Amino acid sequence: MFRRSILIISALIASAGLAAAELPNFCTDEDQCVYAFVENKASATVTSVKIKQQSGPNDCVSGEEKTISGNLAGGTPGFPGEGVWFQVDPMCKYKIVFKTTSGCMGDKTTHFYPDDLKKDDPGAKLIGACGTLQAKTTSK
Repeated sequence: MFRRSILIISALIASAGLAAAELPNFCTDEDQCVYAFVENKASATVTSVKIKQQSGPNDCVSGEEKTISGNLAGGTPGFPGEGVWFQVDPMCKYKIVFKTTSGCMGDKTTHFYPDDLKKDDPGAKLIGACGTLQAKTTSK
């Protein structure tokens, strides 16, 4: 738990310069919320990330959408790329869509399911090169 807290604090400090706007928060009950992350490990630049809550139990609001705006620099060997932490309700489903610079192709969509959000440090990563992008749900 201590390691997770340090990672969250470090990530929040690193993302503080990303955008002046608040980071997405889908929490309805602070005691039940978990932190999740999006990270760009691809060689392309991510210009924004759309996070859309899907319908489901526990008052999950279908269609509630929030955006992380500002560029997330891509990763290269030895450098992980940029990422951002945000809060979600672990009982809901979420669709994650990475938007990249124009011309970059590939699968840029992934999903968080409640089982994914029960893992330590759940996240969504964009990997690959500009023509072979792939979004994956993972944990750190």
